[in-house]
Amino acid sequence: MADRLKTTYWISRNNGFVVKLQYVNTAESDASDTQTVDVEYSDYRPVDGVAIPFHQVTRAGNVVLALQFDSVQLNTAAADFNLR
Repeated sequence: MADRLKTTYWISRNNGFVVKLQYVNTAESDASDTQTVDVEYSDYRPVDGVAIPFHQVTRAGNVVLALQFDSVQLNTAAADFNLR
């Protein structure tokens, strides 16, 4: 059970940025159904004095999700739109 509540972080010795984290995801319907999730961060850029990873890759089993940001804004007003 303790392993399912743990998140492991990999920190770069060069710059102190988080380069990877790993945790165990548990199915809501079956506590014995678990899967390790790895999230890798890269392409850090300064945004308003904060280092933001512009590239993120999440791997869970055979599923791979890659996110690439073109721009990031911090502390901006929420977008004004209607959900349908």
